[in-house]
Amino acid sequence: MKKQNIIIFGVFVLILTIFYLVSCSQVQNEEEVLEEQTPVIEETPVVEEVKKYVDIVLSGELERTGKYNVPAHWTLKMLFDYAGVSEFGDISNYTLSDLVTDGMTYNVPNINDKNVESILININTATLEELTSIPGIGDIIAGRIISYRETMPFTSTEDIKNVSGIGDSMYEKIKDYITI
Repeated sequence: MKKQNIIIFGVFVLILTIFYLVSCSQVQNEEEVLEEQTPVIEETPVVEEVKKYVDIVLSGELERTGKYNVPAHWTLKMLFDYAGVSEFGDISNYTLSDLVTDGMTYNVPNINDKNVESILININTATLEELTSIPGIGDIIAGRIISYRETMPFTSTEDIKNVSGIGDSMYEKIKDYITI
């Protein structure tokens, strides 16, 4: 009886193995047929949309001031050449090789203002208008500063680097204009 059970079990395993191999062969044949019938479609890479133009605001000692829509590939040198810096304009706080930034206000102070003690802007209490008077801070960044301080007041001027859009280089440009 034991021998008979072993033989039956062996036959059963053999039948299952044959069935499995036949099934795999059919699936493989079907895949080959599908590959032959399916046209090859080359995937086109997904390209992130790159802004061609950015919105900026020009103010201060420039021949052209106001809101402008300029090419995103412009450097600050190109922007200031376009805007026409007056003979009293001071662009020394700007890195002229930097690209223009969407939503930014570019304020060119009067060179004579360096001799006058500047009024520091308190980043914990300043209005949107006061914040946008800081060179390099536009409406968008000013709004982010206000939103940030509503959840967590600034404890040092360096905390402003926690605001999206303000990194080390921006902080270096605005640190002389801000206080807490």
